[in-house]
Amino acid sequence: MTKKAFIPLSLIPLAGGSLKAIRKTIEGCEVSSQYKMRLYSAFLVGGISKPFRLAEDFVVNKKSKTITDPAQPLFILGHWRSGTTLLHNLLTQDPDFGYVTTYQSVFPNVTLSGKWLFKNFMQLAMPDKRPADNVKLSADFPQEEEFALGNIHGLSYYNFWYFPDEARNYFSKYLTFEDLNPAEKEYWKASYKQLVKTAILNTKRKNIVLKNPPNTGRIDTLLEIYPNAKFIHIMRNPVTVYLSTKRFFEKTMPALQLNKVEEKRFIENIFWVYEKLMDKYEKDKVLIPEGNLYEFKFEDFEKEPLTFLRKIYTELKIDNFHTAEPHFVNYLNSQKKFKMNKHKVDKESLDLIMQNMENYCQKYEYNVPDNIEIM
Repeated sequence: MTKKAFIPLSLIPLAGGSLKAIRKTIEGCEVSSQYKMRLYSAFLVGGISKPFRLAEDFVVNKKSKTITDPAQPLFILGHWRSGTTLLHNLLTQDPDFGYVTTYQSVFPNVTLSGKWLFKNFMQLAMPDKRPADNVKLSADFPQEEEFALGNIHGLSYYNFWYFPDEARNYFSKYLTFEDLNPAEKEYWKASYKQLVKTAILNTKRKNIVLKNPPNTGRIDTLLEIYPNAKFIHIMRNPVTVYLSTKRFFEKTMPALQLNKVEEKRFIENIFWVYEKLMDKYEKDKVLIPEGNLYEFKFEDFEKEPLTFLRKIYTELKIDNFHTAEPHFVNYLNSQKKFKMNKHKVDKESLDLIMQNMENYCQKYEYNVPDNIEIM
């Protein structure tokens, strides 16, 4: 059978959620008639997984008592399309670092108990590569945890994939938590701790590295959970980030959405979120204990990735670089044929980009990239 994307099977990541989480996700939102089969399918799979969730609660609760919360988890921060995936894929080659797998990111409630069934089902349903950028996909590969959080309790910024018109509301509720009530925030934090423990159990590693762009605006909350956490922030040219984000969302969203958003609003939201996310990062990074943050640019990293990996381990005082280095080299060698997308933009669109991004280009010392074709 040929592997397809989620569209032919009417499955979206929400299908990995509990029935309660699915209901919370769609609460107050209108599902367009053309997408209702996606929602029905999510409820169907959610119902099928319920017995496995009960088993998971028993298994995970018992096993998680045997491990402690990681004292110094490593968080990769950065806006979408800033190089966080490459960095995450590299760091998880280190045998000491556990991670959230793509399977766990969709089926967080049955990660251990239902793996034999739902993992195979997921592998069949998912494409071999991300449609937007040809990055390889597998149920076992490292993944960000935002969909997982949504499938546990519905309190996730990634609800915007289903209801893109609500992106700003989700930002203030589920990313910065400004509009979330205190009880729900505490529940979010407790669920996050359990998700991390499950990831460590699932990957059988000592520590964990987590890559999740929304966490770029959650430094304050993450430090409430893990006061001694370590952070990496990777920055990329804001013009490239906008163009790449827009392309990625345009390619991916049609397979996930339960309602549509007007083009003008869609573009405005990308600029709005970039501004709010980066400003929140700059405001909160001073909260990070001295010596626990390392910042660099993607453009420098891609030229000398091994050099920067060594710097990460040195600056953040992470042990055993010599053990991890051969794994890093092997992964880098395997990626030599990978080609990044090239971007084209018309003059009018570029003017709009610079109106919104010029301040950030100046702040982070960037110009319009030479490799962008202006039509």
